[in-house]
Amino acid sequence: MWTVGDAADLVDGLLEELAPTGRIIAVDLPGWQAIPRAGRRAHVYYRHRTTATRTLARLTEVEQRRTAIEAACESSLAVKLREHRAGMIAASAWLLRCPGALEATIEALRPGGMLVLAGRNEQDAVDIATLTDIRFLPLSFTAYLVAAAPAVFDAAATASPGTGADGATTPASHWGIGVWLRTAEGGSAHV
Repeated sequence: MWTVGDAADLVDGLLEELAPTGRIIAVDLPGWQAIPRAGRRAHVYYRHRTTATRTLARLTEVEQRRTAIEAACESSLAVKLREHRAGMIAASAWLLRCPGALEATIEALRPGGMLVLAGRNEQDAVDIATLTDIRFLPLSFTAYLVAAAPAVFDAAATASPGTGADGATTPASHWGIGVWLRTAEGGSAHV
């Protein structure tokens, strides 16, 4: 379990902990701005133009030069991902719901590259958990992390399951993150 202040803090922690080498691609990932802030180049695929351009505008000029942003939708994401060879692809669980995107992600990752999937709700958690059970992919499941703000962990410790401190449900109060390592070319993962 990790305590994080916000999505950018989460991405910053993942970069520090996982230490990816090579190109980093972010797909519909809140907090992606931590990648160029850490001095890394980022290729960002977004679903919501307004949010992406607003986030880009908050970066310094140097950080903006380290960032390429491009629109993607369910039908275009797989094709766009196949254009890359990446050391890390960090994405929201939305990637798993895009036709062909998981296969394209695997192709885009170089051997030793990492797939990081982050979810915020029950459907995301189910999608990520389902992927951990698939044994034929050239991905090796590495870790599952739970991250939230300290106040969320405190509220969870004092509240009944599924509720916050005020009794309201808090489905998006934490992050569930799955991490996979791309195995050698032609290899298969055994989870």
